Amino acid sequence: MATVPSLMSQHNGQYEIFYQFMFSNLFYTHPFIYTYLYIFIIGIFCGVIASIALAISYFISNYFVNLLSPFIICMFIGYISQIIHKPQIDPFNMLRSNQGCIGITFGALVIEVSILFIACFVIYMVKGVHDDTL
Repeated sequence: MATVPSLMSQHNGQYEIFYQFMFSNLFYTHPFIYTYLYIFIIGIFCGVIASIALAISYFISNYFVNLLSPFIICMFIGYISQIIHKPQIDPFNMLRSNQGCIGITFGALVIEVSILFIACFVIYMVKGVHDDTL
């Protein structure tokens, strides 16, 4: 992913994007679309993770805790995923371009982003309406 190919890529072992990885066929046919797609996925995922800090700021007024809360929650989810032997739910594994080797699919990515988004949205609506700030 760090390489932006200027020539059409070939599956010759030079790149570490293998056929079982998500969107690998797109990498070998349209590498720039593949790169833009991953930038978009990472942006959406990180935006949802950043909204965790906004949701927690409704309950905790400490700036430092609000700043570290997304990282702590992602570390906690990653720790739980290692305990139950499900690396598919680890947020840090979602952003890697070789998720296929651990079984992460596009559906799993959409489900995790949706769950985080809905949780933050519910907190915004319930707490925001209660505090009359919306």
